[in-house]
Amino acid sequence: MRRKRLLLPALSDRDGPTKVTRNRFVASARRWSSSPGYFLVEHRASTVSYYERHLPSEGLLIWKIDPAQEDNHNENKKLVDLVCADGSYLDAGFPLGNDHAPRTGLDNLDFWAKDDDFAEMFAGNLGDAGDPFDGITETEFSVISNPAAPSGLAITNIKPSALGMIADIVLDDSRRAGIVLDSEEWQGNIEGVGDVVVPAQSQLQIRGGTRVTFGKDLLSGGEDPQRTELTIEGRLVMNREQNSQVVLTSGRDRPEPGDWAGISVAQSGHIAAYSVAMEYPQVGLRAAKIEGFPALELERFAIRWADRGIEVEDLQGHLDLIDTDVRDCRGSASGEQRWRRVVAVGRRAVVCPWGTDRQRTRSDRRGEHDVGCWYLR
Repeated sequence: MRRKRLLLPALSDRDGPTKVTRNRFVASARRWSSSPGYFLVEHRASTVSYYERHLPSEGLLIWKIDPAQEDNHNENKKLVDLVCADGSYLDAGFPLGNDHAPRTGLDNLDFWAKDDDFAEMFAGNLGDAGDPFDGITETEFSVISNPAAPSGLAITNIKPSALGMIADIVLDDSRRAGIVLDSEEWQGNIEGVGDVVVPAQSQLQIRGGTRVTFGKDLLSGGEDPQRTELTIEGRLVMNREQNSQVVLTSGRDRPEPGDWAGISVAQSGHIAAYSVAMEYPQVGLRAAKIEGFPALELERFAIRWADRGIEVEDLQGHLDLIDTDVRDCRGSASGEQRWRRVVAVGRRAVVCPWGTDRQRTRSDRRGEHDVGCWYLR
């Protein structure tokens, strides 16, 4: 992990255009997304400059700059946007907001309007004491903070000192949590520290050789506030190149089945995975009312040491499982089962191991498994 310790003195009247690097740090956003923009970090204090004397508070200001925009007329695509440290919400600004949305929400500045009644109702303003990262109550900008940083970037350990503000800038933060916006790529060693959601129209790609460890849900969100979950409403592609195996496993020192929730596929979701091993999930793959052709496309896919292997409810789409291996699981799709080639279509499919390429559509209502058959429940 590349970590850079910065000391940023406060911007003063003596600092001209050639000295702004004493007080500011620029981090390009190209590393984490397709955006051409960057983040500008600066220390602002009311005590060192006549022009800053009316600042409501002191600390680090983090600006998101998008040079592709000409101005701030579009609220969703701003040229210059302040990352307000007191949070992003869908229903109102801080402190009235309750619906946390670290990556997609709005802050006090966004809820401001010339209509005083509207601004008061939704806690909108033109800037307040909660905007800077003061290093006391607001000490981190990362995937687990609100507001949230893009994956890969973290500004941590923010704190005041006698000479200015100190912060650690991490340009390759391995932690992942939150909503995947547009598209995202994981590679190397990745830590799942909170629920990850891939919305419809978005894609998450996990490169071959990547190892993803899932620990405790630090954001306490989703259906299970204790376990990290990976929810696919859009598209998940793992090891498209079919290189070294992708491993999704527990982050605990002594792993056990059910350490993390597993992968949940929504009706609009699609997974294409090649040479992947899942270890210690509660349910390896869980899907309900999935549709598409195929909705699940798995090849050389292994699930081991899970509470339950694969569960599919109300199947409306198409499953294509090639050389899929589920073993050492406690519940459904448990024991040691292996499927060379399975194509399943139907509401509640029953798939027999070592099947041929021909389609199998036998329906069954019993919800239990026979000897030699695997029920997609």
